[in-house]
Amino acid sequence: MAPLKNQTILSILKETAMKWISVILLIFLPFTGCARVQTGLNRTERLLIGTEQEVEIGKSVAKNVEEKYKILNDPAIISYINEVGQQVAAKSFRQDVKYHFKVLDDENINALACPGGFIYIFGGALAAMENEAQLAFVLGHEIAHVSARHSAKKIQKVLGVTLLARLILKEDDETLCQIVNLATNLLFLGYSRRDEFEADELGVYFVHEANYDPQGGIEFFEILKKIQKREPSRIEVLFSSHPSSSDRINQIRGQIERLPKKEGLEIGENRFREMTRGLRGRYQKGSER
Repeated sequence: MAPLKNQTILSILKETAMKWISVILLIFLPFTGCARVQTGLNRTERLLIGTEQEVEIGKSVAKNVEEKYKILNDPAIISYINEVGQQVAAKSFRQDVKYHFKVLDDENINALACPGGFIYIFGGALAAMENEAQLAFVLGHEIAHVSARHSAKKIQKVLGVTLLARLILKEDDETLCQIVNLATNLLFLGYSRRDEFEADELGVYFVHEANYDPQGGIEFFEILKKIQKREPSRIEVLFSSHPSSSDRINQIRGQIERLPKKEGLEIGENRFREMTRGLRGRYQKGSER
């Protein structure tokens, strides 16, 4: 049998060490660095990927999004979207990240939440809406994905504890690059049925707490149903994947019935139409209903 080269021996030792580190982390992280966080209305979970790591991944994923799509350069719109988004984000269970909101200059109807609080809404989605309560719901839905750490959980599920060991040890930039690529792909593939229902549920809760009318969620999905019949190609992954708009409407309607009654909930039709007038002209299809 030929003797092993030094490089091969080092590779074997490194692989063995990583396996042992992974086992140690799996045993001890639940009692040390693994944080228990509230991810739902009545649920807390232990997650291995920390906030700092998630934000760093999110920054790189956001960069990938902005390389794929053009950012809408309209200070008034950006300020308006950020104002509404921050009002809803203030009610999120998760306040260990900063929430960032941008508009993508694209006629399709979609919105995206990158890990760590980087949220994008497509211009076509804004042009399809009728009031601020609908906008608040869509942003609330994306905030909910961040609050529930859906992206972090998906990454953790796919890559497991060995990846976590590499992250903690800061093994190399290539590992981070692989994670970012995975996170970007998962972002565009969309979420599971359970995650989407949960994001709707949390989104309704957040907008109601922020004094927006949660009926905006029902109204928005009704708009999507009409557009999907006429122009299905414009409804991107977020809204075209399961569950169906009808199922989501039914869930939201049931949840609203259980919410405490509030007077003077914001709808904001006039302000929304004034702020988005230029977008409806820019994305003509969005205003054809």
